[in-house]
Amino acid sequence: MERRSAGQRTCVCAARKRVDAEVVSLGPGRYSEVAGLMVDSFYQTDDNRLLSGPARRLLTEQAADMKSRFTGRQSAVLGVRDETGLVAAAGVVATPFIDGQMRPSLADMKRASMADDLRPVVSNVVVRSDARRRGLAKALMRACEDEAREWGYDKIWLVVLEKNRGARKLYKKLGYRIESRGVEVPKYEVVSGGLNATRLNGLIMRKSLKPGLAGALENTDPLTLVLGAGLLAAGVAVSRDPALLARAMQLAAAVGV
Repeated sequence: MERRSAGQRTCVCAARKRVDAEVVSLGPGRYSEVAGLMVDSFYQTDDNRLLSGPARRLLTEQAADMKSRFTGRQSAVLGVRDETGLVAAAGVVATPFIDGQMRPSLADMKRASMADDLRPVVSNVVVRSDARRRGLAKALMRACEDEAREWGYDKIWLVVLEKNRGARKLYKKLGYRIESRGVEVPKYEVVSGGLNATRLNGLIMRKSLKPGLAGALENTDPLTLVLGAGLLAAGVAVSRDPALLARAMQLAAAVGV
């Protein structure tokens, strides 16, 4: 069963093809479909392809993990469909933090209660290869953020592989800042058609969901704020010289002020 998400939005992107992206909430009955999309997108690439046996086992494992993880009141799996089927998906779930450290394991999540330090974490962001560069990941991230706001949170987190520069660039553009490094992320790698369990370096990123200037300031790194303040001050100081003022404003824009 599908319903519009709390953050449902229609995204019309000016790319090679106009796409209307309606983000909908996906129930547990759709988790196997989401798992299939993840397996096809992450593990069935032109460079490495899983054999049918490991692919079936991974699909079953991923679907079971989602059904265990996305079951509580503060959890949501969101997706985007087109005429061909499910093309993008993402999840967000209230995750326990202990002594400020994220504890996303199933054991920790099952032990967690509403009295614990729970924070919304985005995961399982996936877009089918032929549907990329249409703004679907951005639309899903916005919808996940809206879900977190509905639950009463003013910040949201995610984990991204350090080597995934494309995803990191997108998240930074959306206002996420690196909170900590050196996080070990359990992953599978495709080796000779099979799966090899490994751990890769990851980053935890955070974004403020506060409205207006307060949120914008929290989502800007301190160095940029310092540089921006200095450049704006320089702009005021040279405001009687239009050429110098224009240059100061260009520099301020370059650092994101």
